Amino acid sequence: MKKAYLLDLKNDHFEKVANFIYPFYEENPLDFLFIAPSGFYAKQVAEKIALKTNKTINRNAFMVINQYITELLKFYEPDAIILDRDFLKVYLEHEIIGLIESEKKDEEFSQYLNVISNSQKSVEYLLEIFEKKWEISRVQDEKVVSASEEYKILNDSISVDSHLYKLYNKLEKSLEDVLSTKFDMSIKYQRNYDPVSVYKWFYEIFPEILRNEGKKYLGKRVIISGFFDISPIINKTLKVLFELFEEVHFITWFEIQDRAFEPIRKIHNFLKDEGFVFDNWHTNGRLKEVYDDAQIYFVPMNNEITEIEYVSKDIKRKLINEDLSPDDFGIVVPNTSVARLVSDYLEEIKVPNRLKNDIPLAESQMVLILLQPIKTLVKGCEVEDLLAMVEGGYGGNTELTIDEI
Repeated sequence: MKKAYLLDLKNDHFEKVANFIYPFYEENPLDFLFIAPSGFYAKQVAEKIALKTNKTINRNAFMVINQYITELLKFYEPDAIILDRDFLKVYLEHEIIGLIESEKKDEEFSQYLNVISNSQKSVEYLLEIFEKKWEISRVQDEKVVSASEEYKILNDSISVDSHLYKLYNKLEKSLEDVLSTKFDMSIKYQRNYDPVSVYKWFYEIFPEILRNEGKKYLGKRVIISGFFDISPIINKTLKVLFELFEEVHFITWFEIQDRAFEPIRKIHNFLKDEGFVFDNWHTNGRLKEVYDDAQIYFVPMNNEITEIEYVSKDIKRKLINEDLSPDDFGIVVPNTSVARLVSDYLEEIKVPNRLKNDIPLAESQMVLILLQPIKTLVKGCEVEDLLAMVEGGYGGNTELTIDEI
């Protein structure tokens, strides 16, 4: 059974999701699975359920999709090594530096590499492009790639004669060597997996593992919610996941007649193609009708760059002329690529800003300060840790600088 449920795009979204799944959870908390696209989304729903039960909940029942697939892989291949995004970033930086030396004969290409290696933002952009291009090459399904406008545009926009394309090919070959197997699964033990090949293992290898165990299903029921956009690799993963449970409940939003919400329509089409029955089908009106209690203005733009400049300058104008601070503004964009472009332009026009989740929690200055006493205690009060505690304010206020101390 596959059923899709549509919710309004309102502030009470998490409450409605929790109300829907609560009877399923109460039926059997240990045989319940809720899958979301992000940790934030899963946490919000889990906390709503915890309030309803008024007792400790089974946190393992609320999982992010990549976490769920990775844990399955680790269960069946405990010796596997998972290379995460942080590894990929460091790896790309290292490889680019190495290519500068090895590609010296191609002066133009070497200079291009040198420029990239000296810019942290360029490396971030490259990592994002590499991840998407790498995903496209692993999926090897033109129809699935074409279903995602963002991935299709990226794939079509990189010229085979460009330095970027040349760099990608070199990085791709190098990474395949690191992963030991070029995804032919010829190595039986201690395989290396990157985030994309973890998903590929799930939809290509895992169904056969399950059949060999004499099983048809992973469980009775799975509830999936929170997906606003479906990348090619998630598309392939969900198709297999749908077949591994007796019941699949997919919660999404009503379609809104606005280009910003085009991904919702694509999710609806995806679910229809997979045989889902819609529980409450209808199409919402235009955005102004959906948010009838909010002030919404539409400003036609020729292209994305013009749009970014207009929004950024309008924010700066309001900061100067009105009693507002940067914290009063929120900018919602379709993907991280656009978010970085907005952030870069705001920096260029001297408007303070930050990207959501741009700093990992473990690297947050505030978290490091809060953990410093524990670190100092564990390490045995080394000089640098004691100085860090003083600098963090644990020694009280002082007019002395760290150098003077």
